[in-house]
Amino acid sequence: RLVTGLALIGWAVYHWRYGHRHRVRFGMQVGLVGLGLWSFLMATAHGAGLMLWPAMLPICIAAGAGSSGEGLLLAVTAGLALHTLVMLVVTTATAVAVYEWIGLEVLRRAWINVDLLWTAALIVAGVLLLAAG
Repeated sequence: RLVTGLALIGWAVYHWRYGHRHRVRFGMQVGLVGLGLWSFLMATAHGAGLMLWPAMLPICIAAGAGSSGEGLLLAVTAGLALHTLVMLVVTTATAVAVYEWIGLEVLRRAWINVDLLWTAALIVAGVLLLAAG
């Protein structure tokens, strides 16, 4: 947990300091094909499910992940299911909130600094891991 927490905080600091220089900026002008390709790439390559590994590691240990690997299979399956469920709930809640209450026009006029949100989320996750250890 110590190493993972420090790694998350380190990545957040790097992202805050240098991350904006390493991106191609398209904004909201990519079209449906570009959006689909980018979504597919991010969904398959970003590895957000790996962020659940520190939380799922005790399941491996508790199940006695010896030579059979049953604990590892259980942890991977639980992590995948938890990640998928949370992503669907958050995506649905965000879509409903924007469509029903905020309005779609806000997407054309306002912009949320997702980089700042991402950096804050990394720092919070790192601090929580350090506090739990």
